[in-house]
Amino acid sequence: MGALTENLEFPFRRATGLDPPPEYAWLRKTDPVTQVRLFDGSLAWLVTKYPDVCQVATDERLSKERTRPGFPELAAGGKEAAKNRATFVDMDPPKHMQYRGMVEPVFDVEHVKELEPYIQKTVEDLLERMKNMGCEGGPVDLVQNFALPVPSYIIYTILGVPVEDLGFLTQQNSIRTNGSSTAREASTANLELLNYLHRLAEQRLQEPKDDLISKLMTEQVKTDKLDTADAVQMAFLLLVAGNATMVNMIALGIVTLFLNPSQLEELKRDPSVVPAFVEELSRFHTASAMAIRRVAKEDLEIRGKTIKKGEGVIASNLSANRDEEVFKNADKFDMHREWPAKELGFGWGEHRCIAEFLAKAEMRAVFETIFKKLPQLKIAVPFDEIEYTPLDRDVGVVKLPVTWQSNTMASSTPSLRPQTVLVTGSSGHLGRALMLSLPSYGYTPIGIDIKPSSTATFIGSFGDASLLQNLFSLSWLRAQPEVSSSNHPNLEPISHIIHCATLHKPHIESHTKAQFVQTNIADTLTLLEAAANTTSTTTTSDADTNRERTTIKSFTYISTTSTFGRSLSPLPSSTSAGVPKQPAAAHITEQTPCLPKNIYGLTKSSAEDLCYLISSSSSTQSSLPVIILKTSRFFPEADDDADRRNMLADENLKLCELAYRRVDIADVVSACVASIKAQTRETKRVTFAKYIVSGPSPFLDLSQEEDWVRLNTVSPGLDEAGAGAGAGAEKVFAEVAERLCPGIGAVMKQKGWKWLGRLDRVYDSRLAMEEAENGGLGWKPEWTFQRALERILRGEDWRSELTGKVGKLGYHDRLWGVYTTE
Repeated sequence: MGALTENLEFPFRRATGLDPPPEYAWLRKTDPVTQVRLFDGSLAWLVTKYPDVCQVATDERLSKERTRPGFPELAAGGKEAAKNRATFVDMDPPKHMQYRGMVEPVFDVEHVKELEPYIQKTVEDLLERMKNMGCEGGPVDLVQNFALPVPSYIIYTILGVPVEDLGFLTQQNSIRTNGSSTAREASTANLELLNYLHRLAEQRLQEPKDDLISKLMTEQVKTDKLDTADAVQMAFLLLVAGNATMVNMIALGIVTLFLNPSQLEELKRDPSVVPAFVEELSRFHTASAMAIRRVAKEDLEIRGKTIKKGEGVIASNLSANRDEEVFKNADKFDMHREWPAKELGFGWGEHRCIAEFLAKAEMRAVFETIFKKLPQLKIAVPFDEIEYTPLDRDVGVVKLPVTWQSNTMASSTPSLRPQTVLVTGSSGHLGRALMLSLPSYGYTPIGIDIKPSSTATFIGSFGDASLLQNLFSLSWLRAQPEVSSSNHPNLEPISHIIHCATLHKPHIESHTKAQFVQTNIADTLTLLEAAANTTSTTTTSDADTNRERTTIKSFTYISTTSTFGRSLSPLPSSTSAGVPKQPAAAHITEQTPCLPKNIYGLTKSSAEDLCYLISSSSSTQSSLPVIILKTSRFFPEADDDADRRNMLADENLKLCELAYRRVDIADVVSACVASIKAQTRETKRVTFAKYIVSGPSPFLDLSQEEDWVRLNTVSPGLDEAGAGAGAGAEKVFAEVAERLCPGIGAVMKQKGWKWLGRLDRVYDSRLAMEEAENGGLGWKPEWTFQRALERILRGEDWRSELTGKVGKLGYHDRLWGVYTTE
């Protein structure tokens, strides 16, 4: 980042789901007190160094009152919320301590100590409930089933919520804080919680009990120190303010431990390190990072910069917690670090989080207990597929799918080593995605490609029979420097193949037809035959020899929907009277005829036939199972068709394609994993099948023939209200999108985006999504069109993080049309 020439826009976006925005490190070194531009164009001072943040948090010349002119709000919603009735967190002395003191005794060290047995029981009960639920039916979301209810149940009990209402309030709080809820749903849940607390407060005024709401109503409201609305607002603040933070800290703690396996193992062996772990977690992941905001009541100076009266100040405790001059190796998670200063995860000074002692007691109970109850706990998705909070908000986890194994199962089942997967074309888009993701699914990937890259373990062709022979030898693999014992200490023989390598459609202009035939057909045959030969090797009685022997248990061939060729674009027909008839959009299923229209589609279709030939000709007892995944487009590069490139902005076009002919690369990875499982499960094992892998299309719900004709009809144009005289595809698109996500049309207009004016085909991936008993793959795509709309409505990136991590790789090493690595 170069010299600052204009005010940076704030809030900054995190570098990744977990990593803080890079601007903070740069500002700490170059301009630790600087002005930033907020959403409404106003300026505020941003403070990024530890001592300066502490000054802002304690300087009485700075005000916490949000109604003062110049107070820095970070969004339009915050500006509107500032008009509401203030609670103690938005007050200055002496009112701040007066109101805070009404509830503070409940959260002090002594009272939290008394609560510890209840906190421990709550944690144990929720973990026991998870154990009883089991994960045989698939991964369980740790956020919804554990991280959310732990702090919720505890604060509900402190407030005095009856046990029978816990489920209802937890559900409403989940809707309110869940990143996948719509704005309307969150607002409704907010109102439900406020109404509930108001009714409960009125009840407690008449029939007080030993809880916080009763104390507020009898000691403060009854004596006219507060009115009922103030008491309800205060209870609501305590209910929701720290709840999302605690949910995130629990989930972030689990992710952080699995990212630091040596510290995870130490914590499992010695729970006495948990308090140190909680302190470091509170520093490393500042889950409430934008709360220290003030406005100057008079002129003052911070690090030589003059802050004038009425100017806003934002002090980043997130940045302070990564200050290299205070914390050695600040960007490294180290629960054994020395503490020259206190972490600022819960703020500083009089406004420090009132529930800090309670929050840390809850975290200690969680991390001292969770691995005792679930010793085999594992995260069930790749790290880069974990759904984090939006990058411009506080760090957090929206969903955390986990699995585990019961102690009885673990004791009776031998230790399972990660199975090894050969990924061909590992330098390409999908190959790279698989190499990055498979370890988190429990597999060890070995990649081969003719192009060197960080994800190519070996450089070579999948059509090289001698290389394949070597790869299928465990002793040869272990002897190679590319496969070091430190990276693969328990390397097993290759047992699965995901064949991604191919000459693609963009290569039609740069390669001959003979090269397409050689690579996509002949070399694929070499790989298939080599894999099939491993299944027919005679089993010996020597267990060690069998362990050394490669037996390919699954073969996944990545094909393409381009094999359908001319079936994708129906031609106009005529009525019996000779009147031209507009064709309907093509409904593409696995049964649609393959009518290739170029050498790419033809060679991929032929390779599919080879897969069937080799699979069906293998002996019954030692057959090579094969699943063909006919994927739609997932590349991030611009379209190779100039007309389509000029039709809409690239991101706009790709969003529209997700509704009928595109799939997120993260979902292709999960389809590959589902393919491995489908070919190796004990019952209803798939030995040969083809599946279309494309984002689930909402247009498949259109049941009338005329609707499918409308899809393939160019719209005459829509007016500002979204209406139009015509009945073309753009109109259908708008109707379907608005039904899926109310309000999306207005956001599209604001972004200057449009819906496509014509769709000639719709891919149907429902068979892949069917369960095994119905002949399906059991694929569960997550990055769907509907989810994309909802994320756009919330101002979030609608694509998976894996899409960004894989990036644009191009198809040629030199400039060639729109496909390039430059």
